[in-house]
Amino acid sequence: MKMKSMFKKGLAALVLGAVLLSFTGIDSISNDANAAGKTYTLAKNKKGSKKVVKNKYGSDYIADFYTRDSIPSDVSSNLGSYSSLKFSVSVKVRGISKKGLKLIAYAMDSNYGSWKEVESSSIKKGKTYKLTLDISSYSSIGRLGIRVASPKKKCKGAKLKYTVKYAKIIANGGSSSSSSNPSSPSTPNNELKYEMTGKTKDVAFADTPVGKHGKLQLALLDEYKAPVIVDANGQKVNLRGASTHGMHWGEMTPYVNKAAFQSLRDEWGVNTVRLVNYVTQGGYTQGSKDKLDKATQNGVSYAKDLGMYAIVDWHIHAENPWDTVDQAKSFFKKYATMYKDYDNVIFEICNEPTNVKWYTNGKKDLYAYAKTITKVIRDCGSNAIIVCGTNTWSQDVDEVAGHTIDDGNVMYTFHFYAATHKDSLRQKVTKAYNAGIPIFVTEFGTCDASGAGGYDFDSADTWINLLDKYGIPYCNWSLCNKAEAASMLKSSCKKTDGGWVGSDLTRSGTWLVNTYRAHEEKEK
Repeated sequence: MKMKSMFKKGLAALVLGAVLLSFTGIDSISNDANAAGKTYTLAKNKKGSKKVVKNKYGSDYIADFYTRDSIPSDVSSNLGSYSSLKFSVSVKVRGISKKGLKLIAYAMDSNYGSWKEVESSSIKKGKTYKLTLDISSYSSIGRLGIRVASPKKKCKGAKLKYTVKYAKIIANGGSSSSSSNPSSPSTPNNELKYEMTGKTKDVAFADTPVGKHGKLQLALLDEYKAPVIVDANGQKVNLRGASTHGMHWGEMTPYVNKAAFQSLRDEWGVNTVRLVNYVTQGGYTQGSKDKLDKATQNGVSYAKDLGMYAIVDWHIHAENPWDTVDQAKSFFKKYATMYKDYDNVIFEICNEPTNVKWYTNGKKDLYAYAKTITKVIRDCGSNAIIVCGTNTWSQDVDEVAGHTIDDGNVMYTFHFYAATHKDSLRQKVTKAYNAGIPIFVTEFGTCDASGAGGYDFDSADTWINLLDKYGIPYCNWSLCNKAEAASMLKSSCKKTDGGWVGSDLTRSGTWLVNTYRAHEEKEK
């Protein structure tokens, strides 16, 4: 779960000349019975010290805390249940080297297209400044934060020391239930339509997904314009996946277990698990190799026993894959050799590459990278399906046309987050499909591109209908209880080994069960 291109462009344009102070988690929640509302404390006594520098866009700014976990998911997804909503901050300026700078509290909606702000007078050392911003009109929140800027954009070289005494959301006149905003363009799917007992089933292997379909391959069927996944008998197979989060992070590792995967198979309608190996960010090439190898091998083994398909994901994120190509070669040589006779393994060789085009000259581009790693896998004797990441956060899948890998079992990645990515990207998918490009959506979310903002279930439904029409498989992000909108499980749910019932699910998890189970029913 990752930041997508539309978000980055919109954010870059908005924060020129700015300090961004984003806040993580909920420190405390206090009820006010008279106001029938809540106060969500996002940050308290958080100190910082920065020097303003010139950024590549030509503006003077400093960036401090930056994270996609800014807003608690139960706030960002339930705004319609409050009659008033305010963002309030108190900041003490402990030191400042230039005059004329101001504090600005800001808010953005989940599409990062609506910007609100309120600013202080010129700030002085030793003074505390309190700012309150009315965000009642927002139906979703993408970001809240504080910046420091000069009206004349003469911040460069300024040194600022500050303490965020508090930053909080004040919500009054309602409850924090999951009721939706009737005026919102999205109609959240809040009600679980299927019984979830929390119990698994005794299923004969022959009746499992892999037991029914065996090893997968690509084929061009009469009713489709691009190759689709078929089984050993040449019949179309619909893969519906659930992705782990980063398996090297301690709070995410426990979800890689057989009982959890069996719950997904038996009560969620999931037939595929995606095993996420972050390459950097403390991942495979930065100290977590042994931990990720163990999680990957366990995950494939559990999936194999349960008759589920497994995607072994080399999770390049916001990087050029050529920077770690030697490690990628070793990784896929190991696993292609290990799993060459397995019927259930798919290889994803590059999650979300950036700063590199699909094709330039066929040398240090994504085409050349995909060709290189595909050869490594094939030389090990594996004919498994391979999925290649595409440029711009795996969104420019249409640029593959004319430069596909000469291999009949290679697909190309597309990712979307429903509240941010809409018609313009659906047009890219349609263009690629019409050009005969086999597509695999190895990651999608029902929320915005940050993973922490509002939902758009109407857009998610539109996406799934389009993917079904084109025979494109998909995999949802992510199986965990992280306090963000993209998670399948509520942060209050501490179960990691399955046994989940309806009350354990986030709104995204509820939508997922309803959607996947409905698809599963049609196949019976």
